[in-house]
Amino acid sequence: MIGRWLQRMRLKKTFFSMLVLVVLLFSYSYYVVEGNEHALERLIEVDRYGFLYVIDNIPLDGGYAEVGFPKQLLSNLIEYYTFDGSIELKIEGQIFWLKVSPRQSSSSVKLITIFGDLVKRSGAENFKIEFPANPVTRKDLENVNVRIIVPEGSNISKISPSTIEVKENNIEALGMLSTDTTQVHNLQLEFAVGEVSLLKPVYTYLTLDLSTKQAEYNVKLTLRDGKTIDSFYFNLPNGSKVLETRDHLKKLSSSYDEQTGKLRVSLDRKLNVGESQTIIIRFEPPENFFYKIEEGSILISPYLPFNLSTPDCRVSVVLPSMEYVSSSLDPIEVKKIYPEKTLLTFSLGVASPLTIDLKKLNLIVKPLPSIFSFIPYMLGVSMIVMIFGVLAYSLKPVFKPSLKEYEERARKLIDEVEELVSSCRVLGELITSKKILDKGYVRPRILGIRNDVARHVSKIASYSVDLKKAYPEAVGSIDSLMVTSKMIQESIEHLWTQTHRYLTGVIAKALFNRQVEENYKSLLKYLDKLVKEGELLRKVLSR
Repeated sequence: MIGRWLQRMRLKKTFFSMLVLVVLLFSYSYYVVEGNEHALERLIEVDRYGFLYVIDNIPLDGGYAEVGFPKQLLSNLIEYYTFDGSIELKIEGQIFWLKVSPRQSSSSVKLITIFGDLVKRSGAENFKIEFPANPVTRKDLENVNVRIIVPEGSNISKISPSTIEVKENNIEALGMLSTDTTQVHNLQLEFAVGEVSLLKPVYTYLTLDLSTKQAEYNVKLTLRDGKTIDSFYFNLPNGSKVLETRDHLKKLSSSYDEQTGKLRVSLDRKLNVGESQTIIIRFEPPENFFYKIEEGSILISPYLPFNLSTPDCRVSVVLPSMEYVSSSLDPIEVKKIYPEKTLLTFSLGVASPLTIDLKKLNLIVKPLPSIFSFIPYMLGVSMIVMIFGVLAYSLKPVFKPSLKEYEERARKLIDEVEELVSSCRVLGELITSKKILDKGYVRPRILGIRNDVARHVSKIASYSVDLKKAYPEAVGSIDSLMVTSKMIQESIEHLWTQTHRYLTGVIAKALFNRQVEENYKSLLKYLDKLVKEGELLRKVLSR
């Protein structure tokens, strides 16, 4: 079973492709209906998080094979892959085609596609799916063997066409569809909710700090529908040492098996439908797992800590005492960190367990002289300065900010909150007016909004640190305000990543428009919360 096996298997970096290939081929040969090796075959598996894994076996025609899907499914397409060769995507009318060109001579090829957001509610106890039962082909191949698998505990209650029959275990169905394969013939399926949780990763950010040899995952998950969850499992590299698990505000309890790399993180509450949870994991990975440093270059090998497809995957690299020269993928951000570090951030776009190993990064760097070689000399000077400083300090009264100055900082904090709200409203006008779809118009404006938001959030954090000392009764309100402003910044960073992919032609306008609408809904929730928290804080500080 493709989805379930992908969820259970450990994704070892060096053996990843080989393991996935063995699992896919074994599963496919075991589950498809026995027949001619040249037959058209489709295996559809629904995993417990609501993703559809579709494997098509297509006979070759003229040295390549083409599989068509309805154009409207393009916005649900998460990933496509083949172990047999290369794939080209093209759109013709109401069909989008995936053309598979094999590397070696063969009679057929296997195409793997992953779709999301297709599982819908059907009453209180069931889910439903409507999806093409057959791969669309250029020539009529007349028959297609079909097999469907749903998660354990989610018994199939209804299925059509009638030639596909449910097996005794109630989670599998198979049959032959005799029809014109040049046309779309939809499969309609209903099954029990069972243990299915329609969990959707919003983003997955990986930070690699080469100076400390530590790594950090920042993952945001949203529960669209299904069974509530109170924990989530991550697959860390074997031998990793977990240092911390938390969200933006507090630590999260966890249990970790160092031998297998299985990490269970308990959420701070039960995650209900429509709610999101951010999980941050800081750990020490095994040496040379994520990166390998050679003379003048660094090879970065990203890794997904779960078997889910993520629409926004980023890798950040902290370079110590190195100057960035170039890379195989242009970074979306290059930032200097005092005193001698450089932060590079790369957007990998959509990533899945099947393709993450293909998204390696090659960085060209050159070493810089470290200031730490001058530390012995600096220590001597520092001691002298410190002695004079102590003497000068002892002759002066200790300076403390006056209450009036604290009141001024409180006013500036509220002003920054209002400026942040104003920037978000400007962004809202771009979205609601659909001007965000105008590539020439939106590029400079969204960059300006992104920079403004980052500046406001930074100032909010700075003012908050001082005010918490002067107003201990407002600590809770200030902390909540800081977290909400940070969530707004992350939401806008996520929107910028989507916009960048749209501007560079990676995603189509229809998919981008849908992603923007989803992101805007989250942004409005955070914005409404920020306004309420700002008003509450204003009242607390004015007492």
